[in-house]
Amino acid sequence: MLPACGAAPTQPESGAPAADEPAAGSAATTLLWWDYYSEANGAAIESQLQRYMDSHPNIKVERTSIPFADLKQKLLRRRTDSRLGQRMITWQFNL
Repeated sequence: MLPACGAAPTQPESGAPAADEPAAGSAATTLLWWDYYSEANGAAIESQLQRYMDSHPNIKVERTSIPFADLKQKLLRRRTDSRLGQRMITWQFNL
């Protein structure tokens, strides 16, 4: 449970997993992350994604770096594919 307006978090019931632990038998969620960052920016993204996964053990992020020149075409090809997912954020692409 997330605290709101500074309220103290509630303690889990006896035997219940803590908020940052996946429940026994719960399946991990995998997110596919595409970007065009490389080198220093790519390392920064990797670091942030790892911090997120460390604090959310039931979520795995699979990052793929795609050269910027190829990204628009790859997104256009994948948007008819069910693997594209339900959320996509783009910047200055006229898809």
